[in-house]
Amino acid sequence: MRKSDSPAHVLATVERIQRALQQAVAMPDWDAVARLDLEVRALLATAGADAPALRSAMQSLASTHGTALRAAREEREQLQQRLRQLAEDREAVLAYGQWTGDGV
Repeated sequence: MRKSDSPAHVLATVERIQRALQQAVAMPDWDAVARLDLEVRALLATAGADAPALRSAMQSLASTHGTALRAAREEREQLQQRLRQLAEDREAVLAYGQWTGDGV
């Protein structure tokens, strides 16, 4: 068993990633969330969770990961809505300029 496969190492990695995810969402730092998302996916795919402590830690990490992804999705949706609103506002300004002859 490699050191990186040991339950203690996996548990430490889970805790590190979970803290980092929580901090990234709180800031928000979406680039960090994206990097950590890849780490979580790799860890969940490779780490065994046979020990009860690991199972609990992995479930907690999966929950934090889901929260981070939901927050990122909500932020992305808000940005998309804002961009749509800005595009509509721009169209309205251009139409008003054409209507009034201001040539805005």
